Amino acid sequence: MKKIIVLGALFSLVACGEASKKEVVVKEEVKIVNGDTTITRKTEAVDAEKTGEAQKEVNIRIVGPKEFEHIAADENGNMIDVRTAGEFAEGHLENAKNLDITNGDFQAAMETMDKSETVMVYCKSGGRSARARQMLEAAGFENIVEMEGGYMNYLRVQEANSNQ
Repeated sequence: MKKIIVLGALFSLVACGEASKKEVVVKEEVKIVNGDTTITRKTEAVDAEKTGEAQKEVNIRIVGPKEFEHIAADENGNMIDVRTAGEFAEGHLENAKNLDITNGDFQAAMETMDKSETVMVYCKSGGRSARARQMLEAAGFENIVEMEGGYMNYLRVQEANSNQ
């Protein structure tokens, strides 16, 4: 399981006697594997006057199937399966909407979704959902959850749990 949290914080700097507004973006990636935690932090300064917008706090979580189910149960939001209609028909998570990323359905739906609501995405094995997560982040969505390994990983975990 790995979680990525991106936080934005505003502050002011004085340069050459003239105040200029700067933003600092702090990106923190938290990975937890077998109980071992690794934290990586990266900061970057951005000229707020050039961007024209205040930096928003963005919460991006890339989680395993169990955590994905817990988040889906605990948070209101949109659960989106970005696979094709045929793949969706073969099986999907309860309450998931099928918005195919390959035919433009997902892109069109993004324009109508509330950017402050939680958006949970998954695909077959993780490639298309990673692309969807990046598109959501670039479009300004604030709370994004991606299921690592996709629906195939979900099925593997379900099978392993049923064999115990």
